[in-house]
Amino acid sequence: MTQEPNERIAEGYTNLLEGYFNKINGITESYKERVRAEFSAANNQTKRSMLEGLEQIIDDVEIALGGIPTKLPAGSSLIFDPQRAIQVRKAKGLTLQQLADAIGSNQAVLSRYETGGRYPNPKRAKNYLNWLVMNGYFSSEIPDKNKFK
Repeated sequence: MTQEPNERIAEGYTNLLEGYFNKINGITESYKERVRAEFSAANNQTKRSMLEGLEQIIDDVEIALGGIPTKLPAGSSLIFDPQRAIQVRKAKGLTLQQLADAIGSNQAVLSRYETGGRYPNPKRAKNYLNWLVMNGYFSSEIPDKNKFK
């Protein structure tokens, strides 16, 4: 049985894709082993730095793949809006450092979220995202910090 030209082309692309996936898996496995070896030999400061770097890589990949699917209130967007986060924080009269201290986070990480340099991963930014939700991130109106004084 002879294949049609389009079937041969499709099969060729499928084989190529499979080859790329195999190469990616090989590179990933090599990288994981190298990171494991370096991590076990590193001091605590270097380990923390390596973990932050890996978190950034994960965040970058998740963003490239379209973000992380999460259940959000009806009518809300899956896209994190840094400007809205800033608006909520400022309406509560907090600096980045004050918010970081209040939720047990790091000012530099929160700054990356608010500047759009990093997407808040729900697994790692749970306290921050919960704080935003509890303080009006999804409401149409954010109470002014002076309204209740």
